[in-house]
Amino acid sequence: MGQILFFIFSLIDNGFLLLLEIYLVLLLSDLECDYLNPQECCLRLNACVTPRLGAQFLLISLLFISGHWWLSLSNIPLLIWFIYEKMTVPKNNSGVYDLLEIYSRNGVQKHMLKSLLNISWLLVALSFNMYFAMQALLFEDEMQEEQLIKWNNTEY
Repeated sequence: MGQILFFIFSLIDNGFLLLLEIYLVLLLSDLECDYLNPQECCLRLNACVTPRLGAQFLLISLLFISGHWWLSLSNIPLLIWFIYEKMTVPKNNSGVYDLLEIYSRNGVQKHMLKSLLNISWLLVALSFNMYFAMQALLFEDEMQEEQLIKWNNTEY
């Protein structure tokens, strides 16, 4: 039962990360089409950076603690990328998504490409999590059937 609950939480966390990335893509496309004020859009985009980093760190730490080494190792590159993005922000910028830099040198398209790559990475991670969740469900069902057979075959 513990593995199933763990994978349910893992799927929820992965889904949250995926929805957050989709929200970032929507904000960037609204900014590209001039539907949003650039300053407001950058504030919204920068507000999503820390929760994204925290959710990814939580997912990796729970995967690592529960003993799913390969799943945690497969999610580490995305965490490293998020940390790299956060740490390489110049001191005079307002955040990862800066108002002045987002329009220069095709900044919107670069951020859009990064978000789409993150979405593809998260979709692969979500599919792996779903596979292992199904495997845990099937294994637990098998274990319960074996225990029931042993219990029914005991002599009194």
